[in-house]
Amino acid sequence: MKTLLERKISLVVIILQFLVSLLVCIYFGTTGLVPVKYMVAIAVVMVVLLVYQVMSQLTNSSYIFGRVLAVLFCAVFLVGANYVRESMAAFQNVGGATKKVDVISFYVMKDDAAKTLADAKNYSFGILRQQDRENTDKAVQDASKKLNKTLNTVEYDDPLTMVDALYAKEVQAIIMNKSFVDTVKSQYKTFSTDTRELDTSKIESEVEELVDTDVTTKPFNVYISGIDVYGKIGQTSRSDVNIIMTVNPNTKQILLTTTPRDYYVTIPGVSGDARDKLTHA
Repeated sequence: MKTLLERKISLVVIILQFLVSLLVCIYFGTTGLVPVKYMVAIAVVMVVLLVYQVMSQLTNSSYIFGRVLAVLFCAVFLVGANYVRESMAAFQNVGGATKKVDVISFYVMKDDAAKTLADAKNYSFGILRQQDRENTDKAVQDASKKLNKTLNTVEYDDPLTMVDALYAKEVQAIIMNKSFVDTVKSQYKTFSTDTRELDTSKIESEVEELVDTDVTTKPFNVYISGIDVYGKIGQTSRSDVNIIMTVNPNTKQILLTTTPRDYYVTIPGVSGDARDKLTHA
């Protein structure tokens, strides 16, 4: 016969297994990572194991084995839940950015006399007429507020034309998103050594949220882009990976359409009428 203490231990084991089973089911269900059919299978297994645990704790012969099984069960499912938690954290790190950061730099030629932005407050600054205009305007406003003077700006159609003007001394400085530097270096290989930064402005903006759609019944596309710089996911840079992932949830098919990074196309606002690498877009 089991003693009162052993009966209490049996009750604790049953309650513990029940709570672990309930928590694991709720956790797996809320993540959305486990398909419904597998969730049903997991729930059935948990119920069977729980029933066996109750029955084993009521007997005088197999209750010890039941306790060992309960400990193993709790350990396995808690470890599994931890892996799911780490997976969710990884997904959040990859796709959880709510803001993006653009670094806008103020460039002058290396031998320019200005050492700070204040030294260049009377300069003419080249800016892009359309491309990245919102971020440029914010940077200009911030600089004007800091210097207590409205900056004199000259507009250009694309980064290369603007840099041409800097080298030709048509303007004394330019204001440009750092993500355009690689595009500029395709023509001016020594741009980084020929010029220097007077100042930078980090512009944060909210990432536009997608409208909810039923991805379980309607086909959808996902654009996958990979940039070639280190840092946080919100950083803006050129895209070296361009993949359109087409998903058909009805036929359970996925199509990956890739476009080479060095595919030469006309890029409005970047290359003008000439062709340039897609990665420079």
